[in-house]
Amino acid sequence: MARSLRVVVPGAWYHVMARGIEGRTIYSAEGDYRKFEELLATLPERFGVRLHTYVLMPNHYHLQIETPRLNLSEAIKWVNVSYVSWFNRKNGRNGPLLQGRFKAVVHDPAEAGWTIHQYIHLNPVRVKKFGTSRSEEQGPSAEEMVEMAKELRDFKWSSYRPYAGYSAAPKWLSTKAVMNWVPAGMRGSQREQYRQRFQEMMATGDLGTSWKESLAGDLVLGGKDFVERVRKTLTGNRNEQKPLRKMEKPPVDWERIISVIEKLWKKPWKEVRERHGDPGRELAMLIARRHGGMSLREIGEAAGGLTYPAVSDAIRRTSARLETDQALERRFKKLCKILKL
Repeated sequence: MARSLRVVVPGAWYHVMARGIEGRTIYSAEGDYRKFEELLATLPERFGVRLHTYVLMPNHYHLQIETPRLNLSEAIKWVNVSYVSWFNRKNGRNGPLLQGRFKAVVHDPAEAGWTIHQYIHLNPVRVKKFGTSRSEEQGPSAEEMVEMAKELRDFKWSSYRPYAGYSAAPKWLSTKAVMNWVPAGMRGSQREQYRQRFQEMMATGDLGTSWKESLAGDLVLGGKDFVERVRKTLTGNRNEQKPLRKMEKPPVDWERIISVIEKLWKKPWKEVRERHGDPGRELAMLIARRHGGMSLREIGEAAGGLTYPAVSDAIRRTSARLETDQALERRFKKLCKILKL
C-alpha cells in the first residue's frame, strides 16, 4: 500500500486528523483526555510548533497546527506514539490504537485558516446530529439552537472554550492569529463576536463542512496561487500516489465553466445568472470550488458580486440537492463530462 503523501510548505498550516483503529474509542476516561492535552502542551517547546485549534472526540482528534521548522511528521508521530504507549500500559493492552498514519490537509492560513478552525470546533455538535427536526433550508429549531450552544460551551476537550471566553487560554495554545480573523461588524467584545459567528452558522444549519468540496488532490486547501505553490513541491511515484495525479491535473477555469453552461442552457451567462430558480449559477460555483481552485471570494466576484457567506451557503445547498434531485444530478454529470472532470 502506498504511503500517504506528506506536504511540507513554509508558512502553511495543517489540519491533522487521526482516528481509532476500526473506529474504536481512543479516550475512555477523563484522565485519557487530560494526558493527551499534556502531550499537546509540550509540542511548542519540544518541536517549535504553534497549536492553533484542537478538539478531542471519543474516537478521533483534530488539530490545526503550524510548523515553522517544517517538522510536522516528527511532532505528530511523537504525540501519537507517546499517547498509545501510555494508553496501552494503563489498560494492559498491546497493539495499535490509531488507524494507520495520521491525515494532514495543508491549507493557506489567510484563505482557509478560519474555515478549518470553525470546522474543528463544530465537531461536538456535528457528531450529535442536531437540527434533524427541521429541513436543512430551515436550520435547527430554537430549542435545538439552545442545546447546540450549550454543547459547545460545556464541551471540555476542545480549544473552543478559551477562544469563546469561557475559560483562560493555556500558554501552549496560540490564539492571536485566529482571533484576528473573527468577522468584523458585530456588536460586543471580540469574544462575544466570536461566539456570535458560531451561533449564526449553527442557526443556518452550516456546520462547517463545505471546505471539503474544494480540496485539491484531497490534501490541499487554498486559492489557485497557493495550490500551485504546493503542487511544485510534490515528489513521488505518480503511479502509486493518487493525490499526486489529482494535484497535477490543471484546474478548470471560470471562463471554460461559463462557456459550457451557456452551450447546454442555450442562453447567455448573464441571463442564466440572473434567472430566478435556475441552477446554472449554483452549478458553476460548485464546479469552480471543487475543480477550479477558486476561493469563495473569487467565485463571488466572478458570479456577479456575491458575498463570501452567500457563495458558501449556495455551494452547500447545491451539494445537498445533488443527493436527492436526479434531474440536477444529471445536469451536473453532463457538465463534468464535457469539462472532462
